[in-house]
Amino acid sequence: MIVVIVDNTKLNFDLHQFKHSSKYIHFEIVNLFLIQKHATNIPISVFFSSIRMEFTSYCMILNNNEYVPKIKNSVLNKMNS
Repeated sequence: MIVVIVDNTKLNFDLHQFKHSSKYIHFEIVNLFLIQKHATNIPISVFFSSIRMEFTSYCMILNNNEYVPKIKNSVLNKMNS
């Protein structure tokens, strides 16, 4: 399960912009808790790129907007360490 909170708001992955954004890897239509892969050796980064989400060493980028964690030991920091 993926939970992303931006500016104290949980992203709604049921929105159109997140559905079937990649033919190789996407959220399952019926169950948004599942990510469905249609090919082997597809890294999770392909999924994030398809929904216009990127992680750097200091921030998350969503729809070309940067979000820098306010908490020093955030999950983003732990993901990139």
